[in-house]
Amino acid sequence: MKNPGEYVDIGDPALQVRTDEDGNTVASATIQAVVLWKEDIKNYIMDEVIKMCKEHGITDLYVLNRDFILSAVKEKMEREAQL
Repeated sequence: MKNPGEYVDIGDPALQVRTDEDGNTVASATIQAVVLWKEDIKNYIMDEVIKMCKEHGITDLYVLNRDFILSAVKEKMEREAQL
C-alpha cells in the first residue's frame, strides 16, 4: 500500500492517482473532468431519447429508470445490428 500523499505512476502525469491521509485514492483533475464529461454525455443522450419518445407519443417514461431505458435501447440496437 502506498503512503498517504504518495503518487501512483500510471504513465501520463495528468492521470496520476494519489492517496489521501485516510488511504482513499484522489483522482487528478483530468480524471475528474473525464468522469463529469461522461456523465454529461450520458444525460444528454438520455434527454434526447426521452424527447424522441415523447415526440412519438410515448409519455410514460418518467416512471422508468434512466438505466433501464438505456439498456433497453442498447439491447434493441444490438439485436437490429445482428440482422
